[in-house]
Amino acid sequence: MFRVDCVIANEEDVQKCLGIEAEGVGFSADHLSIDSYERLAEQVNERYADISGLVMTMREGISADRNGWSVDLDALNGFHASRKYHIDGIIDRVGDGGGFNVGLIHGVLNNMDSKEALGVAVAASALKNSLPVVFNLTGLTEVKNLWAEAISIVTSDKQIKQ
Repeated sequence: MFRVDCVIANEEDVQKCLGIEAEGVGFSADHLSIDSYERLAEQVNERYADISGLVMTMREGISADRNGWSVDLDALNGFHASRKYHIDGIIDRVGDGGGFNVGLIHGVLNNMDSKEALGVAVAASALKNSLPVVFNLTGLTEVKNLWAEAISIVTSDKQIKQ
């Protein structure tokens, strides 16, 4: 890949755009296996050695308003899997990718390590699903609180449940 530093994609993008197949990944998989995503990342790294980071989103579509949401990051310092959030009562998914990207960029620009930047990005994206607007109105404090706590369910009324 010419002049690409970091790829942010889901497994379907990787498979269809880069032509790299892996078993156990994708919307049709019974269970999203982190090991399968790690193998897919290894295949991307073998083919595109110049990429310093590969971010793959893992959305489990339970229903229109319930999703599992996590992200894997394969960077120069290793493979990292985020916490999985169970999002219940999704109001609007439009903009959650942008919320993720902004969180990741924030982490990189503020010299967070890969795991912390990933955690902030995934939490920002999970919170965005509870908002009826395209852009993320949550603040950094809310995002960091969600990421730092041992919580995994985000509901549409923005109440966090353990």
